[in-house]
Amino acid sequence: MRYPSSPQLGTSSLLHSRFEAVLYPLNEEAEVGAILDSFKKKHPKADHYPYAYVFEGKTKSSDDGEPGGSAGRPYVEILTKNGIEHALIVCARYFGGIKLGVGNLRRCFVEAALDAIHQAEFCTPVERYCYTVCIDYSTYDTLKRLSSRYGFYLEKEKFDERVETRLVSSDKLNKTWEEMGLGAVPLPEPERVTQLEKWSSNDHSK
Repeated sequence: MRYPSSPQLGTSSLLHSRFEAVLYPLNEEAEVGAILDSFKKKHPKADHYPYAYVFEGKTKSSDDGEPGGSAGRPYVEILTKNGIEHALIVCARYFGGIKLGVGNLRRCFVEAALDAIHQAEFCTPVERYCYTVCIDYSTYDTLKRLSSRYGFYLEKEKFDERVETRLVSSDKLNKTWEEMGLGAVPLPEPERVTQLEKWSSNDHSK
């Protein structure tokens, strides 16, 4: 599963008709209306604005006056088949004076959306264990030195007489803590959080 990191434009054209699709990230489903309104204001001369979105497994689409099944439903299929969540695709269609037919119309809508997806950057949700600790500088130096080896990182560092920092790891650190020779240092219970990390095409295929 991957989420778009930022809005991305994709285009296609045929017989003087233009198609400008934008893939938007969605933080909340309630944002859809405002995004569509803003998009329409940016494209006031477009003839139709079909769209689709996927959010937390829920899907919704509209052909916005285009022939049924020419844009909305294909957009849902594109998003779900590509494992894209928390996302909205909307397209501005500018009629060029020549009717394209449903098949060509659908192909142009799809090409514009895929163009946006292929250019977009994505992130993916990852569950992490977070430990907030207040430690002396010697322990802090040990953690910095061993962080790469043991697969965690430090963030939100505050330096005073002691160092307050947060350790973030994909696994619990209890065993690792002992292996690093820090058994005498209290390790608090972790907070489980979901973080968004940059999606890599090395692990998945667009």
